[in-house]
Amino acid sequence: MNRINKLVFSLLIASASIAGIIKLQLPYISDSEGAISAEEYQRLEKKESLQVLLLNKLPDFGYNNLTANLVYLNFIQYYGDAEAREVTGYRLSPDYFKTVVAKDPRFVTSYYIMEPATTLFAGEPKISHDLIVEGLKIIQPTQPLAHQLWIYKGILEILFLGDLKEAQKSYQMAAKWAKIENTEESLSVAQVAEGTAKFLATEPDNRKIAGSSWLTIALNARDEATRERALAEIDKLGGKVMVEGNRVFVRYDN
Repeated sequence: MNRINKLVFSLLIASASIAGIIKLQLPYISDSEGAISAEEYQRLEKKESLQVLLLNKLPDFGYNNLTANLVYLNFIQYYGDAEAREVTGYRLSPDYFKTVVAKDPRFVTSYYIMEPATTLFAGEPKISHDLIVEGLKIIQPTQPLAHQLWIYKGILEILFLGDLKEAQKSYQMAAKWAKIENTEESLSVAQVAEGTAKFLATEPDNRKIAGSSWLTIALNARDEATRERALAEIDKLGGKVMVEGNRVFVRYDN
């Protein structure tokens, strides 16, 4: 019976993959027939919502990482459809994020685009924070770039949750994990994270720490929309991004 269940699941995943390929062709088909209406985008959004819910509830039969990959690919398609997002927004981003973390919390690279999408564009920083906390319970510090999740957590605590003490702890953990990874890049991150933790302990000016956090988002952004949003927030704070040699920082004129 277990083998039958796995076969059924494999067929479901294959069907979903074929559906995904067809879905990728829809924009080209629609272009030949004319622009998609706002009503049609809303209808497609409802359909997509049901698909995400189905994948979240679907038994895995040992293929949870495969399900997470499928959901992540669907999310990339959803997130990258600028015309649709202009109409319906990004409200499904948290649902995609929840499903990926539920299915495969060790899928580290998925956090780096799903967190900004959920936080900045869907307006749900608390959900992002909770999902990162959940993932960090299972993710191992030896996983490549896992230490960056502590930095993402710290940024959320600074910019959206107003908890500088917890952010300080997050940066301390980022430094600890980066040292465990023990690469040239991670050791450099560890040094910066330790400096940030010490800086937070001084109860710094809110504008400066916010600017530094937005700069971190801009420098680590995996997509242009997130980078532009972060730079715009620095501008709102009255800051300017400066580059001197290999040093990048935010300068304030007043």
